[in-house]
Parts: sequence; structure tokens; C-alpha cells
Amino acid sequence: MRMKAKIHDRTNMSFTGSKVLKSIMDTTTPGMDILVRESIQNSMDAVLPKLPYGRVSFNYGEFISKDLSSKLDLIESKVNSTYKNDKYEYLAISDTNTCGLIGEPYLDLDDDTKPHNLYNLVYDFMNGKEDDNAGGSWGIGKSIYYRYGAGICFYYSRTFENNKYIHKLAGALIQSEKLDNCLLGKKSSGIAFFGDLDEIGSPIPIYNESEIKEFLNVFNLKPFENDKTGTIVIIPYLNKNELMGHRINHNYCSWDDDVIQSLKMSIQRWYFPKLNNKKYNGKYLICGINNEKLELNEFFKVLQDLYNEEYVDAHYENITHKNICNGKEILGKLKYKKFTKEELFVETAPNNLPSPYVMLDIEEDSLEGNQEILFYTRKPGMIITYDVDKFGKFNIMNDEYLLGIFVLNDDLIISDEYLGKYIRLTEKANHKEWVDGNFVDFPYFSKNKPFTKICNSIKRKLSEQFSSNNIINIDGAHSVYQKKLGKKLMPPEDYGDRPQPPKRPNPPGPKIPGPSKVKQIASFFNGFKDEFLSYSFEVLLKPQQHFECELNVKTANKIYSFNEWEELGFEFPCVFRQYEMDEYSVDKNYFPLGLKKDINSDFLRIMGKRDANKKDIFLFTGIKTDKNNICGFKVSNETNNEIKFRINLLVEPKDLSCSIVFDSKIKAGGIKNE
Repeated sequence: MRMKAKIHDRTNMSFTGSKVLKSIMDTTTPGMDILVRESIQNSMDAVLPKLPYGRVSFNYGEFISKDLSSKLDLIESKVNSTYKNDKYEYLAISDTNTCGLIGEPYLDLDDDTKPHNLYNLVYDFMNGKEDDNAGGSWGIGKSIYYRYGAGICFYYSRTFENNKYIHKLAGALIQSEKLDNCLLGKKSSGIAFFGDLDEIGSPIPIYNESEIKEFLNVFNLKPFENDKTGTIVIIPYLNKNELMGHRINHNYCSWDDDVIQSLKMSIQRWYFPKLNNKKYNGKYLICGINNEKLELNEFFKVLQDLYNEEYVDAHYENITHKNICNGKEILGKLKYKKFTKEELFVETAPNNLPSPYVMLDIEEDSLEGNQEILFYTRKPGMIITYDVDKFGKFNIMNDEYLLGIFVLNDDLIISDEYLGKYIRLTEKANHKEWVDGNFVDFPYFSKNKPFTKICNSIKRKLSEQFSSNNIINIDGAHSVYQKKLGKKLMPPEDYGDRPQPPKRPNPPGPKIPGPSKVKQIASFFNGFKDEFLSYSFEVLLKPQQHFECELNVKTANKIYSFNEWEELGFEFPCVFRQYEMDEYSVDKNYFPLGLKKDINSDFLRIMGKRDANKKDIFLFTGIKTDKNNICGFKVSNETNNEIKFRINLLVEPKDLSCSIVFDSKIKAGGIKNE
């Protein structure tokens, strides 16, 4: 058999190989991870409705190059001159219990109810899935198949359509036409389709079963039989270095040079919630690699047990937010537990697993000791990302890890809007991040920023639960932070979740009425950001009030103001660097502000806009010592409304011999005339 070729015409406004690859390239995700994430999710999206699981298999092996090139029209000689060795490696990804590539090789514009799996995957470069709960993307995700080989990929599928089984085989080439060794030549579009041609010369698959069987024999693969339907994607001339490179954690791993072992680790890393998990609420996953079933190692089995809520001493808490339906609706569920190194089988016989950071491919160089690792996932069951720096740092004991899994409530409906569909639209093309978006079809969620509020709620719960641990002692010779950062300034021993300014004696004269029962200031230590200490203050200001925040120095015997410290002839042990305020709220409604400023003595007038007619004014200025050094700042509420905001500070530490405390207070009046 021989596959006919159809070169995609290069005309004005048309696609070329270089344009397609550039527009859908993901350079931030390691090669093996993006291959595993997208290929498995595309397969799981196609699992048949009546079946409880999908099966995805990876086959890695060798093929004889001329056996393949002899079956390719137009490019046979170019393939032979480019790939001169006898044998090359290939990777085949197959799925069963799925519907396969149903549909025709063209788009029926008169009937948009017909399935177009074949057309979307093979013949349309940028068309993606639009299902509410889809996890993969045929528009962006399919680009993975063209990155790790010669730019050519083959698709075999068996479907059940119109009450009969149909075999289909097609190929596509997407390669930069700018390359010197472009298989179609530098003057081409760099794009071609392989298979058969219809009566008008348009590309279509090969449907002949015997020809398909002959082609699959090149890779020692067999067509589906009996009642099996599914798809096999074949990537020949595998570029192993490109596939295995670009890991984030650069510590050597046993799977660095082993495709099979790297596949095993990556599949577990992103799919442990549903791999072999019959308790999973949805279609679970069975995976095989070279005809061997993949099982979870002990670390990922622990994570799956946490996902399944198997631990009686773990925390399983619904996440709500008072500014979304008054806190009545469940946005998702947070499952978390503190584990010892032994419980995770890390460096513990007989498993002797590497650290979680290595298995999860998290960069360790920027981490300050052991900390939390939080996993996100939604209904498709693929882990979105591993977050290690968004929710603060806790002084967890050595050889302990705080692990948490957040599971989104995809089916939540508010104002006829699905939370799951909104979150999916916010995901980047590689599905590795959630960010709140602004969508016309989602006015409620776009306004209320559910992901931001989910993060705030998670941070609050973790801080409340581990508040007793959120203390950093500079005197402890074995402090994790001290060992990691050396001479850096730390909060004092009595600095916890909500530190208070030192008590001062009441001044003489009439007694001043006490403060309101409503707490107007709450402060948090967030840990470290870019070698700076990060702090946050949540402040409630009434109209014509202002918030003051100053740094004081704490020694073993006394707390000094910075003016007093200067008078003693000492240099500051730390320096205010930056403050930022992303948003503020009025009547529990949040509005963007976007302030991010280095702290200096400038007088700033910042305007927040609720709408065209309602504007809110905030005044900012630095507080200086007698010697003109910045030791704090002020912010005033020049509005007629009670406002609430969170202001984040970055402080550069200079000296470990003393500590800092904040003197923060609310005062009446603005700061215009001060």
C-alpha cells in the first residue's frame, strides 16, 4: 500500500507549518508532561458513555525507516536522505473504550450536530473542543504530536457509525517550512496530509482494512477487532532529547534517560486522582506501557487516598466565600494533611523514594524548607498544577510535608452560570493554571472572581489550622529558615498570625473612648518572596480615617522606634521596599485598584472606579524618620464609604541580630495636611 499526499496550498492568509507550530507552542511545560497531560485527557474525553473507565496505552519501540518511507507518496526520497539509519524509535498512544475518530474528514456546515472528531483532530489545525467538561484541547493539545518527531504523525481509528464498524487511517505533516531539511521543501507551506484523495482531490483517510493492517505492521501494531473501538496515534522518528528535556527540578532522577520510566512518573504525577481509582466520581483511567499495567507508587497512592478521603486524621473542608451567594454555595472541597517523610516513603526502606519535589518536578532551589504543596483539579480529574508559594509558609518540622488537594465543584450553578465551564475558559492553552477572567457570557463569575476568593478561603483555613506553627524563632539554632537563608531578618519570637503593637501607657487627661468592637486590622506573615519578607494587612477604614504602619526594632530587652534606633547610632536592620493593593471592597463588592509602588516619601493620589459615576479616592505617603529614612507608610480613605482592603508589603532584611515588629493603627482624619 502507499499513502497519497496532498500538500496544503500556500496562499495569502493561509496557514504554514511555522505559523501553526509557533501559535500553539508551549515552551513552559516539560516535554513528557505536556505529551502525557494532553494525550490522556483527549482520550478520556472520548470514553463511551456506558463504560466506567478509559484505557490508554503507550508503546515505545523501533521501526525500520524504509518500511515506512516506502509507503509515503512525494516525500519518500527526502525522508530517506534525512533519516539515513536503518532503525528509528517511535511512540504510539492508543485508547480503547472510546468512540474513536467518528465523523467525516470535512466539516458539514449545514449540520453542526454531527460529530467531527476526525476532522477536528487531523484536518483542522486550530479547532478545539468546546464540551463543558472537556479536559484536553484538539486545537492546542494536538500540537504535541508534531513536536517530538519529524513533524509527521499518523492516526488509526476504528469507530462504530451507522450501525457498522469502520477503520480509518490518515496522516498529517506539520513542519516549519523555514527548516533546511523541510520534507516538503522551503517554498512549500510545510503542511501536508496523507491517506487517500476523494474525487475532487481533497484528502481523506484510507478505509481499506487490509491496507491499514499492512501499514500498522511497520510498527508491530494490530488493528482493533471484535467490538473494540478507539484510536492509535503514532509518532515516528521520535526525538528523545526533546521529549525528555526541559525538566524544572534539575536534580538527577533515575528516570531521566529512560522513556518508559519517565512515562510512568509523568502519568502518576498528573493523573493520580483517577488512575485505577474505582472510587473516582467519573470515568477512571487504566494505563499500560508496553503491555504492562501501570500501578501507583507508594507516594502517589498516599495522594490518591487523600483524594478519596481515606484518612481519619486529615481535614476535608468545603470552600465557600461570604461574597459569593453569602457563603452558602460550595465552590469546592479542600483535603489536606501533614505527612511525615516515612508516611510518604521518602528515603525510607524498602521504597526509598526521592523527595516529593523531585517526583512532582518542583524547583527546590527557591524553597525555604519544607512547606505546603497544593494540588488543583476539576471534573476531568487531571491535576492542573502544584502550588508551593501562594498560601504562605508554615514552620513545619523537618521531614514533614503539608499536602492538600482542592477539587472544584464544577457543577455549581449561580445565575445560570456553571462554575466548571467558567474555570475551564480561564485556563491557559496547556491547562496548567487557573486565573479569573472577564467573559461576556459569565457576568456573575467575572465580577466576583471566584478563583481569587477560593485562594483567599484556602489561605485562611490553612492559617487558622496551623496558626500555632506559624511562628519563626530567630534564636533557634536549628531554625529551618535560618539554615536556608543565613543572615536574614526574621519576625520576633512572639510574632504569630495576628501580631499586635506593643502596649503603651495611657496618656494623662480625659479618657478616650475605646475602639469599636469591629476588628479593623489583621496582619499576616506570608513567608518569603524573591529573598524579601512578605507581610499582609487586612484593614477596614471608615470614611475619613487613615491607616498607619511603622516598623519598630525588637532586641532582647526593648522595642525601639526607628527614630530611637537612629539616635543610638545604628543602621536599620531592614528596609521597606514595596507595597501593593490589588483591589478593595465596598459593601462586600470588590473593585480593582492595581497599586504597586516602591515605598518612598512621594504623596500619591490613587483613584478606584466602581463605575463611570462612582469613584473612590485613596491617599498614600511614606513615613520618614528624623533623618529622612522611610520607616513606614500611611493610607487614607477619602470616600464617603466604609472600605476594606488588603495591602501587601515587601521588606528587605539586613541583619539577623535583632527582630522587627509592626506598629499599626487606625487614626481619624485624612493625610492631606500632614
